[in-house]
Amino acid sequence: MSLIRAHSPSAAPSVDAMSEDAPSPVRQMRLVVAVDDFDQAVGFYRDVGGMTEQAAFNGEGDARVAILLAGEATLEISNRAQVSLIDRVETDGGVSDPLRVAFEVDDADAMTRRLEQGGAAVEASPRETPWRSLNSRLRAPDGLQLTLFQELETLEERRRREGFENGAVDEVLGRERELQTPEARRDPARVRAFLSADFVEIGASGRRTGRGACFTIRAPRCPQPMPVRMSAAATSVGAMYETPEEVESLQRLIDSSRAGATPHLRAIIAGEHVMTAPQIVDALIGMKVLSLATVTAKGEPRVSAVDGHFLHGRWTFGTDGRAAKARHLAARPPVSAAHVDGERIGVFCHGTAVALTPADPAWDETIAHWAAHYGSDPTTWGDDIRMYRIEPTWFVGYRGAEAG
Repeated sequence: MSLIRAHSPSAAPSVDAMSEDAPSPVRQMRLVVAVDDFDQAVGFYRDVGGMTEQAAFNGEGDARVAILLAGEATLEISNRAQVSLIDRVETDGGVSDPLRVAFEVDDADAMTRRLEQGGAAVEASPRETPWRSLNSRLRAPDGLQLTLFQELETLEERRRREGFENGAVDEVLGRERELQTPEARRDPARVRAFLSADFVEIGASGRRTGRGACFTIRAPRCPQPMPVRMSAAATSVGAMYETPEEVESLQRLIDSSRAGATPHLRAIIAGEHVMTAPQIVDALIGMKVLSLATVTAKGEPRVSAVDGHFLHGRWTFGTDGRAAKARHLAARPPVSAAHVDGERIGVFCHGTAVALTPADPAWDETIAHWAAHYGSDPTTWGDDIRMYRIEPTWFVGYRGAEAG
């Protein structure tokens, strides 16, 4: 394995940059990872990952270090827009850590399985990117976020392929940005025009759906495209459903919620820390773990975690009818919900949980979205699966410095 190579230069060198012919003053890049379980970490990267141990030393106070060879080392510097783009291509709504280590491997599928068996958690299964690499994302036992990537063609082959010649990568990325706009997502014909002939959607279960089948299945049910990943020169469409009117409505709720909040909350969620409706909608693409608070018959609060999907400015979630929260909601539908991603973002709302039924106008679209994400209809997961939508009466979002 080796550390990732940059796909293409992100900016021209400055006039002060060194000549390409001049030797670099930097002889080696060494990534230093502090771990709690030294033996586990060394075993994972050396024995499971296949890296060669170059040296190992012991010091005073049980100090231990191992230096592992990881092939060619490069430093990839990306701005926030590039990181967000990679997250959309490489994951199902995942978010990159400030530091993510990428390894080029010969077989991304096999190495992903191998690292998972060695203790890593898979955050995103292998999928093909628009620039013809096969990428997966994992979380190592020591907490380090990893990307595995397998190049499916040489750089020379990539340059000769239609859509990538003469630096046309910018055009592909432009398509990505256009397909993120509400106008494009509401126009199926426009989306079809962007899909390559070998378009493939990869569901969360690994099931692949071709270009024609995808639109045949989904067009009657969903007025906006479902999340897809495309091969060749095509790009990805994010699972954002909100119309401009829905975003404006959410913004009004955010403004009124902050205006009526306590001085304490307004002092915390202030200035650059206030999340706008467009920022919230963008941050909540994909599945997000939602902490849901319900109330018992005695008036005691209970909190549990559910899979939350933010559709049309509303949280949707499901549970089994045998769950305690299902009894609470049947008798007392007011709820509070929060999605907190460390110190990066926090989204909080109060409202009423509305039970969804097939008679609800949003039923088909909601079930189609969940089925596309998980690979099966959620209502088939048990004898009494209940789906809900939270109608918010109060909504705010906080963004920390790491959110950029």
